[in-house]
Amino acid sequence: MKISRVFKVFRRDTISLVRDFMIFVTAVLPIVLAMALNLFIPDVENASIRFVVNSSIDSEVMDEFGKYGVVELAGTREDLYERVEGSDEVAGIDYVDGEYVIVLQGNERTVSRNTAAMILDEYFNPGEILVDVKITDAGVKESPIRRLGTIFILLFSMVAPGLMVGINLVEEKESNTLSALNVTPLTRWELYSGKIAVGLALSMFHVFAVTFVMGYGDVNMFMLFAAFLSSAFIATVLGFLTGAVAENQVAAIALVKLSFTPVMLSFAGAIIVPERWQVFLYWSPFYWDFKVLDGILAKSIEWSQTLYFCGLILLTSAAFYLVFRRKIIKGLQG
Repeated sequence: MKISRVFKVFRRDTISLVRDFMIFVTAVLPIVLAMALNLFIPDVENASIRFVVNSSIDSEVMDEFGKYGVVELAGTREDLYERVEGSDEVAGIDYVDGEYVIVLQGNERTVSRNTAAMILDEYFNPGEILVDVKITDAGVKESPIRRLGTIFILLFSMVAPGLMVGINLVEEKESNTLSALNVTPLTRWELYSGKIAVGLALSMFHVFAVTFVMGYGDVNMFMLFAAFLSSAFIATVLGFLTGAVAENQVAAIALVKLSFTPVMLSFAGAIIVPERWQVFLYWSPFYWDFKVLDGILAKSIEWSQTLYFCGLILLTSAAFYLVFRRKIIKGLQG
């Protein structure tokens, strides 16, 4: 096997990415999904009651509001009004002619409108307790929807490029490129290696780009890379299986859709199924993918656990390969 010929295949397939519409869409879809999801997922802190107060207000009053929500300072009255009119929900507290004034946009929730009034009433007229707030820190520093959405896109990013390689192999079969290899210096496995390299490079780009876009740039990137490498095996196997079994593009697309079924089942099962019943998901490499990615993004996993999960991904992927080994080899050599 010559690296130079593998690189030529890699370069040719990379250029063809922008020519095939379906493959191009597959190539950019994870990034688009991440950007769209990032726009619609609220941060946990946005769910808190927020107040913006004029900087001229007494510091003790500011501290009182700080007991019940997040307090922001506005340098001027104009700044305060501009902040209240923003896209998020915030109640303004101003001091005008010796009186405290609550400034609202008009579309706030009842809790935001009433809480500001009750805090002022209790502060200046102590007596009956009108507001009783207990704050419990559950340790959640982010929206769980953000993490789960990121995991889903990462799973898609790890699998889709491999399946894209499978579709590309079917296209080569239809154009009789594989048959023509018999009269060229390029061997089948050099061709396959070049195509695999394209899929892995694209997948790796997706994984790290999605991670940064979704706001997880501070996670352990070495752990993430280890998870990517272990997941590359099952993605490659699925791609080869698609290329070996499908006789045309229509059949290849049908197999791609079918291949995403275990991904979806593993993702949904890891979230919905009770822990004691998740043993029925242990057969799936994508279940262990979910576990290791969840731990990495939540920063709740050590290297020993990461390597353990990566080992299980490789083990289940190897079992999957052994089941379809004959079919893959026969299909790719035929």
